[in-house]
Amino acid sequence: MRSTRCTRTAASVASVPRPQYWAGNGAGEGWENLLDAWPDYNVAVVEMRDLGQVTLARMHVGGHAIDSGIPVEQTSWHVWQWRRQKAVWFGVFSTESEALEAVRLRG
Repeated sequence: MRSTRCTRTAASVASVPRPQYWAGNGAGEGWENLLDAWPDYNVAVVEMRDLGQVTLARMHVGGHAIDSGIPVEQTSWHVWQWRRQKAVWFGVFSTESEALEAVRLRG
């Protein structure tokens, strides 16, 4: 894991390698793995853009690492693609430019 800032009380994660999870069971497995490491993980929507069949959201996420108690905070960019009012694809990105590229490819 690479961090851009680390003090005795906080760490800001710049880039975390993320596994890919597929379909409903994969999404559940992803959440279980996340909550095993950060049991108080929380998400706040900072900004949301309706781009037609694609939605882009800037999210603030954080929690405390279970082993060390160190707080971790990060901004992430979430992209959803919609078809017949159902989410058919979802991705999480570290930067706005990566998310916008996904929007371009999905649009």
